Amino acid sequence: MKKLIIILVLLSTSFLLVTCDNEEDESIEMTTAIIKGSVRADLNWTVAGNENVPQGTKLFARINAKDLVTNSIFGYAYEDILFETTVDANGYYSFTVNAGIPEITVTIFGDEFRYNVITAVDPVTGNVTTQENVLSITTTSTTVTKGSTRIFDLVYF
Repeated sequence: MKKLIIILVLLSTSFLLVTCDNEEDESIEMTTAIIKGSVRADLNWTVAGNENVPQGTKLFARINAKDLVTNSIFGYAYEDILFETTVDANGYYSFTVNAGIPEITVTIFGDEFRYNVITAVDPVTGNVTTQENVLSITTTSTTVTKGSTRIFDLVYF
């Protein structure tokens, strides 16, 4: 009888250990994805095309933690996770964000900034006329999955 009880205890313990290991295997593997691109704005109205926004302009990426779990809990208030980066001297930005296996939605937005936009250049004197403008970016979204790199160019207006 004692042997039977010992065997049952050992089997129960091994079952619990296997069950715990399986639960860990079901959790999502936390990896990252990269979102990067250029950031432009029309800062010189006398020439066609857009120019780089000022170095140091802040950009933000937001994801909801619910998108990172395999089996979300109904009714649980998952929080947003916010990532921040700045535009470099060449007009480029890059985010490394958490990502999961299914695609997750990443919302991108940025700080407004003031800029003396070139509105005219006198062809004789070369004098430049400027006008201070506040430029902003429209909040936009893209999707990523773990291990991916998304090229996503942005434009301020």
